[in-house]
Amino acid sequence: MRIALLAHTNAPWTPHYARHFQSAGHDVRVFSFSPDPLPGVEVVHLSAAELPGPLKPLGFAFTLPRVRRLLDQFHPDVVLATYMSSNGMTAALCWKGPLVVSARGGDVLQQASHLPGGVLFHGPMMRFVSRHATTVHAVSEEIVEKLVAYGVPAARIVCFPMGVDSDSFAPPADAHPSEAPLHIICTRRQEPVYRTDTLVKALHLLRQAGRKFRCTMAGGGPLMRERLEQIRRLDLSDVVTCTDYVPHETIRSLLRTADIYVSASASDGTSSSLLEAMACGLFPVVSRIRANEPWIRDGETGLFFQVGDAAGLGRALERALDDASLRERATLTNRALVQREANQKTNMNRLLELLSAAAGTR
Repeated sequence: MRIALLAHTNAPWTPHYARHFQSAGHDVRVFSFSPDPLPGVEVVHLSAAELPGPLKPLGFAFTLPRVRRLLDQFHPDVVLATYMSSNGMTAALCWKGPLVVSARGGDVLQQASHLPGGVLFHGPMMRFVSRHATTVHAVSEEIVEKLVAYGVPAARIVCFPMGVDSDSFAPPADAHPSEAPLHIICTRRQEPVYRTDTLVKALHLLRQAGRKFRCTMAGGGPLMRERLEQIRRLDLSDVVTCTDYVPHETIRSLLRTADIYVSASASDGTSSSLLEAMACGLFPVVSRIRANEPWIRDGETGLFFQVGDAAGLGRALERALDDASLRERATLTNRALVQREANQKTNMNRLLELLSAAAGTR
């Protein structure tokens, strides 16, 4: 097949999809509104005009004729557009052939008070994109329910996560030194929706309680300076490392050095960060949000805390630090769950089947 992938090259799923489709023998071209390169994959970079505030959507509108022309020139058998509110809308406006759109989270769900299109236009936008799509793919049941509430027929939606390469994301061969402080890690970006300030506050409480630990916050993001200042102000710089953007291969290496994974996110699709940590044998301590509930049994395979509750997160971390048997029991169970329900190769082949079926409707 000739596949046009309309997706941001800085999105974590784009390189996985593009390279998997290529390895399966398909002709893939990525069309991206982000400037990041994608080694080994042909990429056409699209530049939307930078307009202020409410005029920003017009920047994408000015790009549409070029996108339409480029797609016509490539003449794909099928288009896959990830993120319904940006790439999905662009594809719906520019392409009349077979189209699969993939809903990931923040394009459908309200996150950190942001709803693409605003309250008035978000629902109509979801219906418009879905009407122009042959198939709608969603990465979580919460997204499916929201789309159905907006009027998208459930029969046209297929739900499964991207999944994790559990061969690459695996526990380390050697156990961590028993005398070393336990290593807590958070691989979420410094963005409002991920509430990383809650984690720093909880670490401060742990420090005040005399607990020994070290923590790595990896991912960078627009709130990086604010988070570094919070860490400095709370006198945590000697035990908390906050890094800028980290390549995916480095994330894998970091996870293998850690014991406990934390996500304080206020909203999510199916979190690949959580699944990667579980595949590597880390014990998850995560916010009680709908996206996390299918993957964690509270008190058995991980621990929940309420969004924004630093004290609750602190208590959960204390329990995780103290209860080695709980961590050990969860490790094998969680990895088996990821291998069974979130196998990346299996799920990307399922996505290829959707694309092939859509191409057959041409």
